[in-house]
Amino acid sequence: MLCTRVVRRGSQVVKTAPEGCLYAHPHYTETVDLPSVRIVAEGSDWRAELLEETGDLYVQYKKVFNELDMCFSRARGCKLLLYGPPGTGKSYAARFFSKKWGVKLHVFGPGALLSKYLGETEENIRRALDLARRGDAVLLDEFEIFAMARERVSELKLATVQVLLTELQELDNGVVIATTNADPSLIDPALRRGGRLKPVAVPLPTREMLETYAKLKGLNPPTEGAQNFVEIEDPRETYGTEWYYLLPPLKVPRLEYTIEASRGIYRATWGDVQEVPLSLLWFYFSGRRQVWWLRKPRSDYTYVVDMADSYGAVVFVDSLIAHEVVKFLRPPKNALFVFYMSVPGVHMPPLPATMHTYAAPLETYATSVAASIWAQLRPKCRSANNTETVVKAVWSSC
Repeated sequence: MLCTRVVRRGSQVVKTAPEGCLYAHPHYTETVDLPSVRIVAEGSDWRAELLEETGDLYVQYKKVFNELDMCFSRARGCKLLLYGPPGTGKSYAARFFSKKWGVKLHVFGPGALLSKYLGETEENIRRALDLARRGDAVLLDEFEIFAMARERVSELKLATVQVLLTELQELDNGVVIATTNADPSLIDPALRRGGRLKPVAVPLPTREMLETYAKLKGLNPPTEGAQNFVEIEDPRETYGTEWYYLLPPLKVPRLEYTIEASRGIYRATWGDVQEVPLSLLWFYFSGRRQVWWLRKPRSDYTYVVDMADSYGAVVFVDSLIAHEVVKFLRPPKNALFVFYMSVPGVHMPPLPATMHTYAAPLETYATSVAASIWAQLRPKCRSANNTETVVKAVWSSC
């Protein structure tokens, strides 16, 4: 059987069209040479890849790499919804992996698809997805703008969602990557299940990932508060995050206490302010696990909770939003959720933690221990009042 297309990386044939073909003809067979891929840095759960011929660099979690490699290497009806905080590399992923696997990419944002004329938006979506049907990749950026849940949209926009449902269900070739910085719960639930779009979480990068990215790109080291890749490229682009705040690892001294829980839902009513247990969790798990501070109000925490459990994060839930967050909790498999105060109707045992020196509960000495460690890490925050020391250090207001 004659091959119409052969994709190679060096001397190795990666894939052919039609699949299983045997013969290549110099005039009738399209030959695609893929760039060489080199892993330039790697951590326990992330890696950095470089396309040597093009110079493209991508730093990301291995779970995300695995999903996208599988998707683009086959390019046979793969449909993913990449969701998470801004600046984490969701849109760039489609550009990087299309080059890595030799799949032609077409990018569509809301401006290219939405129209004020009746029926034209739906026709634009059909044309875009037709490109995937012929084996190409299609990036639908800011997907939530034209795929919101049907109960949230007008009758005119309802037709747009219906077209997406039908077209994605029937798509069996190519690649579709949809991206969103918004909560996926805003997107119609039917689009997130049943052979349409598979949700893939893209969390904030760790400090190690940010430092590696800056070094490999020849940029200045990340600032203390940097949360994503965009802030490395331009420190003026400080997003913060509507999802959660990823606490950077600290070079803590030897700790004289042990936290005897690794997963589950607990309360830590230590000290007069919530910054005390937050600090002690931050110190203890720093460098070993991601420590998240969930502190901004949202309408739905389902996907934040799922993301935390998927990556085994330690999550401190701010008292401001505690009553809302518990509505979306279920017994975690990998994550540790800690609340400052108990929430009525929710079983939250005290977080077990012990002081080594006194063989006593950490709760008894929590404020003084936290203040002592912060005084070593940030001497300018030292105050005569231990609670004030902790609060000033946590908020970097010293």
